Amino acid sequence: SVAPPVEPVQSLPDEPRDRRHRDSSQTLGASRAERVLASSPDVIMVVEAETRTITMMVGDVNAHVPIVEGLSAGSSLSDATVHPDDREELDRWWDELVTLYKDEVRHLEVRMWIQKAWAWRDIRVSKFSSDSEGLLAEALVVIRDVHERMEYLHLLQNSEKAWRVVFYDSPVGLAVVDREGSFAVVNDSFCGAVGRSREAVLAQDVSLVLQTDVLNVEGGFLYGKERPQIGRASCRERV
Repeated sequence: SVAPPVEPVQSLPDEPRDRRHRDSSQTLGASRAERVLASSPDVIMVVEAETRTITMMVGDVNAHVPIVEGLSAGSSLSDATVHPDDREELDRWWDELVTLYKDEVRHLEVRMWIQKAWAWRDIRVSKFSSDSEGLLAEALVVIRDVHERMEYLHLLQNSEKAWRVVFYDSPVGLAVVDREGSFAVVNDSFCGAVGRSREAVLAQDVSLVLQTDVLNVEGGFLYGKERPQIGRASCRERV
């Protein structure tokens, strides 16, 4: 007798190799992203926009103490001790974040109480998720230590302010000239020395206001009658 034919066993098709590779790559990519975020010197968190509750914080909380103090997942961003002079501005700025659109980043510098001292921090916010109306639901917040930069910036601003007070109140005629030979800034004493208004001086080239033998000044100072000599450039009033 002839044995009945044996039907071949149908096996399930193998999972496409490119799919397995893609899933593996995504897992590896997510792992790498987590490591990169955790090693960042910045504090990175997800914050619920309306209540300011921190729903997720990347990295070790203890490692964040030098950047922010008293914040962790589950706490509120409002728990951070912000300088009284910055609190109102921060609250107003945060309320306006509801209109944040996709890929937009807004930032604000405020002073926070960190390890018994006020320290400047930069708060950067972008949209993490939206509500049904497209408004901000959750925000991706990055807090960065910018204390040293802000301290230098304020020192520079104070220095420039002091310089301007001396410049404009000086009894000596002073003017700043740009590289094109035009007046950039002049004080009242200089305008009095050349007998012209500030607007008239600023609207004219140096050579039209001053007679020069050798004018070789770039971004430097020109003096009026009281100081007729500037390095190798000697100037006298054109009358």
